[in-house]
Amino acid sequence: MKKHKFLRAVFVTALVTSTGLSHALPRYDPYGEPRLNTGSVSLPNTQWGLADISPEQGSISYQGMKKMTLGFSSNGGISGDTGCNEFWSNYQLLVSKRMLTLGEIEMTKVGCPNHREERTFLNTLEKARYYKYESYLLKLEDANHRYLMGFIKSR
Repeated sequence: MKKHKFLRAVFVTALVTSTGLSHALPRYDPYGEPRLNTGSVSLPNTQWGLADISPEQGSISYQGMKKMTLGFSSNGGISGDTGCNEFWSNYQLLVSKRMLTLGEIEMTKVGCPNHREERTFLNTLEKARYYKYESYLLKLEDANHRYLMGFIKSR
C-alpha cells in the first residue's frame, strides 16, 4: 500500500511537471490565490485537469489524462473534455458538508479511439458525491467518502 501511494505521488508530480500545471505546486498561484495543502477551495469559475484516478475505478493512460478536464461555472454548470468529446451538466454544492451533486451528464458523440478511457472518466465522475481540496488536488469522493479521482487547478 505504501509503495502504491509513493508511485502515485511520483506519477502526479511527473504529470504536473510535464503538463505545464506546475504553477499548482507553489504556495501561491499566479492569480494571487493562496494555495493551502489542505482546506477548502471555491469551485465556481475554476478549471481543472485530471491528475489521478483511483485504480479501483479503472485505468487511464498518461496521454489520455493530460487531455481530460473539468470546469465549474458560476451559474451552476459544469463542462469539460474527455480528450475526444465535450460534456456538460449542472451541479449543486453544499459547501458546509463538502457535498457535490451532479445532474445527468450529456456529451457530444464523436467517435473516439480512447472510448474505454472516456467511459472510465465519465463513469467515475458520475459517482462523485463529496469533494475536498488537499495536497494541491481537488479530490472527488463517492457516497462512502472513498477517493475516486483528483484534479489540478489549471485556472
